[in-house]
Amino acid sequence: MLLSGNSNKVLSKAVEKGLTGSLDHVGKTVFPDGEISLSLQNLVSQDKVCLLQSTSPPLTENVFELLMTLEALKQQGVQHISLIMSYFGYARQDQQDTSGAIPLKSIARLIEAAGASDIVVLDPHWHATKNPFTIPCTTLH
Repeated sequence: MLLSGNSNKVLSKAVEKGLTGSLDHVGKTVFPDGEISLSLQNLVSQDKVCLLQSTSPPLTENVFELLMTLEALKQQGVQHISLIMSYFGYARQDQQDTSGAIPLKSIARLIEAAGASDIVVLDPHWHATKNPFTIPCTTLH
């Protein structure tokens, strides 16, 4: 099953045109205070899901939606989640900052902890030796 988040609707529509099957979409409601609520459909007995979601601007909102979607998929019993990211925010921040943190590694750990099994990233800014993931990661250029 291929599932699309809300971060890149243009890309989702282009991918959907090339599919023989259907592309399901994550439903999203934004409340007046900025909180979001997600709804996932058609996941009954899905063992594997490919999630298309980037962390493009608005970056914080899309990162949080990604983490919530991964967690929701795990809660619904999905065993394997392949994440496909066309843009990976924080990929340029692969060095220690003044606080001592490495933002790229922090985001990678959150994605793994939320439930991603493997990841495909389009044109990341890090070199192969700086891949921040411990899960399988394929980089496309």
